[in-house]
This record gives sequence, structure tokens and C-alpha cells, in this order.
Amino acid sequence: MSLRVIATRARRVLAKPPTYVLRRIWSEIDHTLAGFTQPAFGRNFRTRDLLRRTGARDAQSLWARLETNSRRLFPELPTQQSLDALVPGESARVLEAAAHALRNEIDLLGSGAVNLGTRIDWHRDYKTGDGWPVEYFRKIDYLNVERASDVKTVWELSRMQWLMPCAQAWVLTRDEKYARHVRAVLEGWIDANPYACGVNWGVTMEPAMRLLTWTWMLRACADSAAFADAAFRERLSIALFLHGVFTEKYIERSDVNGNHFTADAAALVVVGALFGEGADAERWLRDGQQDLEHEIALQVYADGVDFEASSAYHRLVAELFLLASMALGAAGRATSTQYRQRLAGMARFTAAYSRPDGFAPLWGDNDNARALPFGSQPLRDHRYLVGLIALHLGDAELLTLTRGSRGEAAWLFGAAAAEKLTDFGPPIASRAFRQGGVYVLRDARNHVFIDCGPIGLAGRGGHGHNDLLSFEAMLDGVSVVTEGGCYVYTADTVSRDIDRGTRSHNTPIVDGQEINRFLGPEFRWNMHNDAGHELVEFSAGAGVDRFVGRHTGYTRLASPLTIERTVELTHASASLRVHDRFIGAGEHAIVVPLHLNPAARANKTGDGRVLVEIQGRGFEITWDNTRWSLEFATGREAASYGAKLPATRLEWRARGADLEFEMLIRPVAGGTPA
Repeated sequence: MSLRVIATRARRVLAKPPTYVLRRIWSEIDHTLAGFTQPAFGRNFRTRDLLRRTGARDAQSLWARLETNSRRLFPELPTQQSLDALVPGESARVLEAAAHALRNEIDLLGSGAVNLGTRIDWHRDYKTGDGWPVEYFRKIDYLNVERASDVKTVWELSRMQWLMPCAQAWVLTRDEKYARHVRAVLEGWIDANPYACGVNWGVTMEPAMRLLTWTWMLRACADSAAFADAAFRERLSIALFLHGVFTEKYIERSDVNGNHFTADAAALVVVGALFGEGADAERWLRDGQQDLEHEIALQVYADGVDFEASSAYHRLVAELFLLASMALGAAGRATSTQYRQRLAGMARFTAAYSRPDGFAPLWGDNDNARALPFGSQPLRDHRYLVGLIALHLGDAELLTLTRGSRGEAAWLFGAAAAEKLTDFGPPIASRAFRQGGVYVLRDARNHVFIDCGPIGLAGRGGHGHNDLLSFEAMLDGVSVVTEGGCYVYTADTVSRDIDRGTRSHNTPIVDGQEINRFLGPEFRWNMHNDAGHELVEFSAGAGVDRFVGRHTGYTRLASPLTIERTVELTHASASLRVHDRFIGAGEHAIVVPLHLNPAARANKTGDGRVLVEIQGRGFEITWDNTRWSLEFATGREAASYGAKLPATRLEWRARGADLEFEMLIRPVAGGTPA
């Protein structure tokens, strides 16, 4: 780490409240000293220690308690017959996924099909072959800055969500080979990852996420013959407990907390509900609930939008708050009215941002993260979340908004509950989410998603992008305008800045500058909070929906400039008008980019139009070309972490003062480009 980075981070820490600074200093000292004690603590933690701390009489009675409590957490599991009645062919999909898991075959984070072999190397990046040592986790440079490895690959592998289909297959078939494989993989991981040693303990969110997966797999396989061995039961019980100990000790608390802290607190609630008795479990439940109640009010705006400015992280955080609420209920603890209202609001926002085809917009970062993935829907289809939250809260209004939720719901709430969900209901109307700064213009065939809100993570940046006044558009049932998405995080600093940069979004660029300045490649989740935002108008009617918003990201320039954008959706014609005003003095070089669906073919005609063909459908883009020239460029869409597709990027350019730009996008017949 360079002296500049150390100095920058020190200045940022010292600028925080004194209580935070003191807590951070003490935490650093404590965690450094723990390197001399914690690995030994894990090695020497025995069944007698577990029994003493859980108040159990013996290992057998403790396991019986874990079985009982896991059934309280997840009361009903589907049968093969009930699952297929809900989602025809779903059991066959589960069994196919389980067959791959039995062979240790994975396809994670853009890896393509990879066979891990019979002995899994839990410390190696399976995409590059690079690896990390097995030593006290605080000594490990998990970023491998000088190399192209990506630590998320080993973390994703160790979350073991790829193994969950084996547990599901055991539930459906009672074939012991599935439960035996779950046990073998768990034992292999425990052997290879001593407590607090190795990269898989590198950030607390990772053991927290494992706690969720392991707890559910315990519930699914607890009564199998493979899980009947007393020695294995003791090893798994100890491993689960130590994951709770670690999560509490190294919880990722900061002055502004995000999804990591939420995952940690949710895991503490789940493991507390699992063990049920003893001072540790009681404290995990109490403190975890207290933290979650506090954080949901800070991280989720009153309109239901997660403050990280990312659709993917909105989904993950909603799942975490949901699972924690379920665990608290199982432990006889009720969440507050505010908690339930914010959770319901997250579901309503999810329903609004989901396009008619079910896909979520590529808003902000996306690392494919799920808390407990069960269903068969595509990764970008978030609609199931509405149904899960509706069932948990018993919210009748939310139930009318559900789409495609049954496969997920059957594993969390049982087949009978999942039957309440439907794929039919009233159309979802256009909505303004003013606190979160998101505006959705929509009807049954059209969907326009617009960002005019905070940068993310309370102005730190986090997983938010430089996308103020950017939009995505589905017109007449076809995704026409998309965003750049998110390719990778630490493995490629250039790609990281491309993803979050203004040029990867559909919003004007002034004098080649970013809307919010970057702090440098060492700070991949931070930006300067340069840009203010303002809603000027939002109106939704039967004929036309209209949004007008501004941002001040370029008022820091020598000749300050405010961007004002108007977006109008005309429902009957499925046409979209975008009008930009550049308010200020002085000459500027301005680029207005537009990223097309990767499947699109585009061609500029002689009369100043662009004709676009997408899957046999034609669209026309027209603009005032008296002052604006058009260039074709190649962008990319990274709709899934680790995967990217080339996409056409249109760039309108002009230099001068008092500029305005307007374009119209509309479907046309016979508009196929040459």
C-alpha cells in the first residue's frame, strides 16, 4: 500500500467523529493482537466448550435443539409433487443442477463450466489459478493488486450456494447420495479453512453468508443418514458456532454501514435463532436485531429504495432484512412497525423497477449476490422478491403485485403458502421514488427507469455509479436502451472505473469530466460527492408520463453548467422523447451517449436518422442535427458479474454555448437497418 493511500485513508478516518476514531483505533489494535490468539482459540475449541457456551446437556441434545430450531426457521419444505404442481418441471431442473454439484462442476461469476475435481482447493481463484495462503486472515492481501486474480471467485465458491441443489434434491428424492455429498463438501471446507485462517475469512460478510447457507442445508438434510454420524454433527455444530463467534467479533461496523454490515447482523440473528439458548445466542439475537432495526431506517429510504443506488444490492439487502425478520419471528421476537414498513417498501420498489419482461435495470453495481437462491428465474429477474416479502408480512396489497415467485417461495414458506402467489394482477403504474431519487415511467408494454438521486452509500459512492439523469428504456415490449452494468471489481481497476464512469451511462458528459470525481484506483468504492440533484417535475397520466430533473455535477467547472433533462413517454405510440438543456455560461464540449441493447443493429441514414433493429423489431431515433454530430462507438453491457457483451454506443457531440439537445425514439415498421 502506497504512502499516498495510507495518508489519504488516515485523513479520512481522522475527519470522522472522535468516538468512531477511538473505536476504530481500538478495533485495529484488538484485531492485530488477535492474530496471536484467535487461530489457537479455533483449534482448541472442543465439544465441551460448545456445550458450556450453549447450555446444552450433551452433544446429542444440542443437535436435537438445532434440528428443532432450524425447522422453526424454515417450517415447510416442498415435496417433488407439490413443487412440480406449483412450477411444472421445477424438480427436474433442481435434479439437473444437483447432478452438476455432485461432480463439483460450477459456473460462477462468468467462469463458464469449471470442474473443481474431487478435492476442492478452497483458496485458489478457479478462473486464473492464483491463490492465497492459509494464515491469519488479517495478514492476507486478498486483493492481490499486482495480479489479475479475483478474490470474489473463492468467496463465491465458499458461500456454497452452488451446493444447495444437492440439499434440495435430497428433500425431493430422499436419495442419500445427495446428502452424502453435502456432508463431504462441508467436511472438506472445515478441514481446509481453520478458524480465522485463510482468505475465506477475509471479510466478515463471507462467514456471515456461509452461515445462511449452512443453516438452511442443515435444515434440509438433518434427518438424512449422512448427517446421522455423531462426530460429523459435533464438527458441524462447532463450525456453525465459531462462524457466529467470528461474525460478532469482526462485525463490519463503520460510521456509515452498507450491505456487509447488514449481512453480518442478519447472520447473527439467524445463528442466534439456530442455537436458541445460552448467553451467546441471546446476545446475537438481541444485538443483531438492534443493529438491523437501526440500519433499516438509515439504509432504506421511506419510499423503499436502498441507499446504495444499485438494483442488485437493493435485492440482496432486501433478502437479508427478510431472512433476519423470519429468524426473529422464529425466535419469538417481533420486528418493529417501521422495520416492516421499510421491508414492504423495498418490495414495492422492486415491483416498480422490474420491467414487463421481469428484468431489473442495470442500475449501479451487480456482483450476482443472493442470500439463499432457490428458484429457476434468470439472475436479473427480481420479481420473486415481492412475493416472498408479501407472504412474510401477510400484505394483501403486495400479493397483487407478485410475479414469478412460486419456485422461491416453496422453499422458504412451503407449497401451500406459495399457492397464494399469482402471475396475474393489475398493471403496475408509473411511480416516483423521491427520497431514493428514482423515477419509473411505465405501462404494460413500456418501461423507463431514470436515476435522479443520491450517489450511493450516503454520498460515499459505494456501489453507485456516475449515472445521474441516466435512463434505461423498454419500448413496446423491447429493451432498446441499456446501461453498462458491472463487469468486475478488484481484478481490473480499469474496468472498474469504466463501469462506474459517466461514459458507460446514458447521461451527458461535459468537457470529458466525470459527474462525480473519482478518488483514485485504490478507492474503488468511493467518489467525491460533487453532484446535487433536483426533481423539477414528475407527472403520470393516461397519455403521457413526464419527468424533468437536474444535476449540478458540472457546476464545479470554471464555467459552471447545470444539466436539465426532460423525459416523456407517450403510451399509445410507445415513443420516448429526451430533451437536454445545458444551463450556464461559457463554451463546453458536450457528449450525449446512448447505449443500445447488445442485440441491436444500428445504421445511420442519409436523412439524419438512426434505424435500429432488435430481434426483428424496428426503431427510429431522430434528433436536431443542426449543431450535433453523431459518432458510432463500441461500448459494452456487463449484465452479470464476470461476463460482458459488446454493444453499440451512439455519441452525439457538440461544442459551444447555450446548447440544447433533443432526441425521439419510437418503434417503426420496416425499420431494419441495412
